[in-house]
Amino acid sequence: MKPVLLIHGNASCGAVWDRVRALLDGPVDAPDLPGFGAAPMPRAPYVDIVSSWVRSRPCVVVGAGAGALPALRAAVRVPELVLGLVLVGPAGLPRSLAPGHGRFAALARTAPGAALLRVAGTSVLARRFLADQLARPEEASAETIALLLDGLRRARGFAALSRESSADTLLRAGRVECPVTVLWGACSGVQPVQGAEAFMARLPPHAALRVIPSAGHALALEEPALVADAVAVLAGRRIPRSDSRPPPGGAS
Repeated sequence: MKPVLLIHGNASCGAVWDRVRALLDGPVDAPDLPGFGAAPMPRAPYVDIVSSWVRSRPCVVVGAGAGALPALRAAVRVPELVLGLVLVGPAGLPRSLAPGHGRFAALARTAPGAALLRVAGTSVLARRFLADQLARPEEASAETIALLLDGLRRARGFAALSRESSADTLLRAGRVECPVTVLWGACSGVQPVQGAEAFMARLPPHAALRVIPSAGHALALEEPALVADAVAVLAGRRIPRSDSRPPPGGAS
């Protein structure tokens, strides 16, 4: 049974993994990246931070969104310590970053969280952000919407994480030695599924792609069971089965 490290993406926080963590047994860590959630701003590049976490305990690394890129770079830097790699809706490269995310970050910095929640049903920016994240935003629970908007509001490290996203990451991606699984939401507004083939071409031949139909970018919220299953395969975990499993999309 291998430890698991869950790395969230931009405009997010460690709590985005709660539904996935509930489906995995054994040691699982899901910290806030520096500059996100309650964590202070980073004092080092994110790849250094993720690599230091891995050095403290070799593990399967799971990276979502822009968090997939430092996870991928850590697998290149310390291949003997990254025991497996799951990339969940990888995003953040300059050409693939969806238009409008800079405006979302500006909104997050200037509007209090309560105000964002009040305008979630009417604000064009908030609606567009949720539509990019979720395949079915109209079916999402209030908890899911609150989590996404709160992550956006507290994304002080948005620009720093975005700056680390570069083509150089993929130029070296073919060196990854550990097992690699890529999960991609077919309805993602952040990273369109049309980019999956080009992304996979940069990964080693043993990397496996799974496109999730009717899912958006926030796979950990919409399809936590599918994400947990992919992680469990690489980590040698058992997936608890019960009627209490979180429903797709967090719909109530």
